[in-house]
Parts: sequence; C-alpha cells; structure tokens
Amino acid sequence: AEVRRVVLASSIMTIWGYPSNRYVSHNDPACPHLLYGATKYCGEVLAELYAREHGLSVICWRLGQPADQGNPAAKRNQHSPRDGEALVSFVDIANGFAVAAEAEKIQFGVFPLLSDNPGCYCDTSAARFALGYEPVHRFTEDGVETLRAWP
Repeated sequence: AEVRRVVLASSIMTIWGYPSNRYVSHNDPACPHLLYGATKYCGEVLAELYAREHGLSVICWRLGQPADQGNPAAKRNQHSPRDGEALVSFVDIANGFAVAAEAEKIQFGVFPLLSDNPGCYCDTSAARFALGYEPVHRFTEDGVETLRAWP
C-alpha cells in the first residue's frame, strides 16, 4: 500500500511499574504494572520489528491521561497519584500526531505524549528534539494554561 509512516497510539501505562517517586528518562525500558500497559508495550515491540525488518517508519506515542483543556477548572488531581503529572490535552494529542506524521529521518521512536505538566515524572525532551513537539497546554494545580496557539 506504499505506507511510509505509521503513528501508533501506545500508553504512558507502559512505564507505570516504576516507583511513583522515580523520574523516568527517555532511555528507560518499559515497565508496565497492568496487563493493559503490557499489551501496549507489545504493540511497540511489533512496531519496532516492522521498522527494522520491513523498513516501515514507525513513531509510537505513549499517550498520557487525556484531559479536558476546555474546562478552566480542570486540575491535576486524577484517579491515581501519577495521573496528575501525566495529563495531555486533546489539542496536544492532535499536535503530537501531526508532528509525528510529518517528522523526517526517523525510522523508529517511542515518545511520551504529554502536555506541559509541572512536576512531571517523565522525560519529554526527546520528543521535542526528534520531532519538534511542543505542547500547547500546561496543567497546573490551579487549572489549565494555554502556552501557544496551535493552528
């Protein structure tokens, strides 16, 4: 079908097995704590296989917890202790998939897709460097800030 790039929706839950006080760098391996995260990691492994064996370019986004940026009262307190630091707005999700689809010279990569969350336990710098991803929203204890316009 001459598809050159696949952008895969994985999950931040692929790294939730790490202790909650541990910073997770871009180079740390997956560490799921539930079956859901393990199945998402399996998708990443298959994506790497297709990139390596078939030359398909694949970018895997480990999506954070989707949050409603349209609600000015949206706060970082979510279902688990880590949810609050792993929020991502719907606009940032769309932005992430757009930059991943257009990125050049990337055969394979796995990146967290998060909004700008103060105190985040997850390294997002690789996505900024490799893909040019810049979040549009920041979730704080007081609500949601818009950092920049997105189309």
